[in-house]
Amino acid sequence: MDVGNVAVTETGSTGVRVQKNPEIVFIARKGNRMNYIQPALSMDDNQKSAAVLRSLMAVGDFFKKVVISKSCGKSWTDNAGILRLGLIDFLTDEQSLDR
Repeated sequence: MDVGNVAVTETGSTGVRVQKNPEIVFIARKGNRMNYIQPALSMDDNQKSAAVLRSLMAVGDFFKKVVISKSCGKSWTDNAGILRLGLIDFLTDEQSLDR
């Protein structure tokens, strides 16, 4: 398990470009497989959801990206290919990351 930062350049409200380094909380490696995992207590509001997804969206490789959240009911994959996984599914299903 590793923790990583991703370099992200954003344009602020004043039009100035700002370099930020959002964190990816868990990077799980096994052989040539890697999963980027972001835990989130809740993904109920757009601002929180954007903050959690920012670092995953900035990663430019093909490895699996996962958000584990207490507020996520049924597991699903969004349009960006990020697996949204409920906490209970993650804890009780050994194959949950293989979806």
